[in-house]
Amino acid sequence: MTAIVNYPWVEPFLSAHFEFGGVSSTLAVRSVLNGGVQTSEVPGKRWKASMTLPSATLEDRAAVEAFFDSLNGQATRVRIWHMGRLGRQGHGSPMGTINTTGVTVKTDAAQFATQFTIAGCGNATTLEAGDMLAVNGQLLMNPAQAVANAGGDMVVKATGGLRQALTAGMAVTLIKPTALFILSNPDWRASYTNGAYSTEFAIDFEEVFA
Repeated sequence: MTAIVNYPWVEPFLSAHFEFGGVSSTLAVRSVLNGGVQTSEVPGKRWKASMTLPSATLEDRAAVEAFFDSLNGQATRVRIWHMGRLGRQGHGSPMGTINTTGVTVKTDAAQFATQFTIAGCGNATTLEAGDMLAVNGQLLMNPAQAVANAGGDMVVKATGGLRQALTAGMAVTLIKPTALFILSNPDWRASYTNGAYSTEFAIDFEEVFA
């Protein structure tokens, strides 16, 4: 069974610089006659994350090295959230006013659907553009402000379509929603000076589908 671990978002694992982005799956065909380009989107959009860990004492860096070594290259999955987003409440929550607990999928949504409805959001609450949420193993970024109705139901758009179908009653995670990542490369390396501390180094991750 593939091992899954949480990225330890505590000292000395906090990054001095964090990058987060997406890679869409797109087919592009260029005409050899007039140079025109036709494009089409296909399922399989993935997230990418990069961290730069700051200089550290030898003891702290040893703990960091032990963690990365325990991943066994690309064998182990790591749960990572958009660590650049502290949100409205300062702990990885949305910028919108949506309830952060008790939110569920309201009705079934088919695979590849471009929107779905969630319930328990709170009367007239919001998800702002860029807010993140996770459901059924999928990490999604809300593309535009969404507003709940008086009953607390909200329609959320899924850019690129849902990778997996959703079933009514599934829980929606809004605080530190995660996806599964692996190291972009099976090798990693820390760097040191001749002094008594290690220098900063970068590490890259890419989303992997379970």
